[in-house]
Amino acid sequence: MKTRFVLVSSILALVLPAAAAGWGGDVHRLINRSAVQCLPAEFAAFGRWAHDLERLSTHADARKSSDPLESMRHYIDIDDYPEFFLGTMPHGLEDMIALYGRTRVEGNGIAPWAIEAAYDNLVFEFEAGSWSRAVEIAADIGHYVGDLHNPLHNTLNFDGQLTGQYGIHSRFESRMTSRYLAWLAPSIRTADVVPAPPGIVFDWIDEVYPGVQMILAADLVARAQAGGSTDGDVYYEALWIELGPITDRWIGLATVSVASLWYSAWMEAGAPPLPGTTVAETISVGRLKTRFAAGDAGRHRR
Repeated sequence: MKTRFVLVSSILALVLPAAAAGWGGDVHRLINRSAVQCLPAEFAAFGRWAHDLERLSTHADARKSSDPLESMRHYIDIDDYPEFFLGTMPHGLEDMIALYGRTRVEGNGIAPWAIEAAYDNLVFEFEAGSWSRAVEIAADIGHYVGDLHNPLHNTLNFDGQLTGQYGIHSRFESRMTSRYLAWLAPSIRTADVVPAPPGIVFDWIDEVYPGVQMILAADLVARAQAGGSTDGDVYYEALWIELGPITDRWIGLATVSVASLWYSAWMEAGAPPLPGTTVAETISVGRLKTRFAAGDAGRHRR
């Protein structure tokens, strides 16, 4: 049985701007709902909790009002670290703290390691057969992964405050996506086993981070077309034209990433039979599990 990864209990409480909230609730629900459709056949029975996974997808945001440590789990201001641009950034939380100090690391957000903690706990609950608790943790993973596929959750300039574009965070992730929710159709691809967090998380960030400048540039274009306004149909139509396709792609990548982490955690737990299935129905994944374990032999687990 794996040891749970527990974030250091002495993490300081931070007071963070409201703009640090994640995708609008509709998008988080869309991601978790769509992730269920990406589950491989041998793990498809996990979809029996599709409603709960969707319903619980926003609980991580709701906890911010009662848990002062929650906000820092939703983002990482990765461009505050020169090593990110040099490709030499450590991936371990303690390594980062040793290099930069706890205050700076926690102030910049700890999303990659929050996902690591949730993933390890999901493996634990799968092993224990604690399905209700596993569903809660899986829903949180969906939320955190979704947040990190929003480029503005990966930058110091999260609300355009450094470039005179205040409010771009909510304009992009909530208001624009709410207006065009029906146009968002995450690509449904079958999930596969992926490397465990936090390594895989930094791969996502590498892919999504260039979107920061895309969003800021699109905001300027939309403002110009709307005569300087950042509200109303003209502004949001222009913003959608600039960002709609790439936003749909980011949400699609998040969807498959969420499903892949759920599936990988189940595989790492030994592919235990889900309620309503039998050992015989899951035995076909045994060789996949062996291959996964062999490739993962060098990974250090905290």
